[in-house]
Amino acid sequence: MRPSLRLRRPFLPALALAIIGVPALCASDANSGRIEVHLRSGETVLGLLVGEDAQSVTVRRSLRSRSGTATADIPYQRADIDEVLDLTQTYQARVTQAGHGVDAQLALAHWCVERELADQAATHAIAAVTSDRQNEDGRVLLAKLGYILVGSAWVKEDDYLDRHGLARYLDKIYSIADKQRIVTAHAAQVAAETTLNDKKTLLDRIQASIALDQKSLAADKMKSDDLDADIKDRTTKLTAAQKTVDDDQKKLDAANKAATSKYSNRRSMGPSTATIQAQKQAQQDLNDAKAALADLQAGIDKDKAAKADLATHDKHLGDEIDAQTKQGTTFTAEVAAAGDDVAKAKKATNEVIAHAIPVSLPTG
Repeated sequence: MRPSLRLRRPFLPALALAIIGVPALCASDANSGRIEVHLRSGETVLGLLVGEDAQSVTVRRSLRSRSGTATADIPYQRADIDEVLDLTQTYQARVTQAGHGVDAQLALAHWCVERELADQAATHAIAAVTSDRQNEDGRVLLAKLGYILVGSAWVKEDDYLDRHGLARYLDKIYSIADKQRIVTAHAAQVAAETTLNDKKTLLDRIQASIALDQKSLAADKMKSDDLDADIKDRTTKLTAAQKTVDDDQKKLDAANKAATSKYSNRRSMGPSTATIQAQKQAQQDLNDAKAALADLQAGIDKDKAAKADLATHDKHLGDEIDAQTKQGTTFTAEVAAAGDDVAKAKKATNEVIAHAIPVSLPTG
């Protein structure tokens, strides 16, 4: 069971805070020491205590993100806090309560890892694998903590390598000079690969742009064909409409003539109602026929203007495709050259690695 170490101030405000279940912290710990804060929401916060007052506790936390790790001082309101533990005291209490068996030491080591107490975790993991050398859990935990087995002792890898002028590269250990040669060669390889990938990306973009322009050209061709069909249809209808206008003009002329004739024969009475009505209808038919003729002509003119716009657009697309094709040819050659550079860089890296001599650690 985890001990609940509630650190209290020996004066009235602390007592008042303790009544609601949120103890104040010792003044001596206000600027030092790792703490574990249990929030009423169920979240547990680990970090360094950097300040506290009657209203809040401020914790310095390491916040991880894709761009790296940042440190921030975050205040937590006491009303939101259930418990604050001093990790040093809590750890000492657990050490006192824990047994010396392998399982007990491993459990304590994992507890320390969860609270970012790396040195203490290593101490208990080493105790566990000292008792049971083949204990896989302990060995894996020590490896994650950055320890290696040298002879019969587990030591921090970085410290050991520094003392002996060695360095790790990937999964092997080399002299610092060999590692530097490998790193330099590999860096040149990575740079060559980056250049190749960048050029491939640009070439892909050019090819995608050409394909998009060609698709646009094909769409314009379909639109142009549709416009041609529409112009042909409208032209046929225009011929028929022109005939209708001519016929309606003749009908109107005849109606006007009939009205004039009747008016001269019946000067006192004028044209009959039927004659006037026929004259008006002929005029209306002619007007409608002319309007239809004008609409058809306007449609033809609009289609021709659209075809002209398409031709201008297609000319622009064609010029763009030509320019991109030339650029693509250049980049294709550059991609091939960059690929050769990558092959040479890989070969150089492999040669450096082949001449480097891995160092074996002493075993007990």
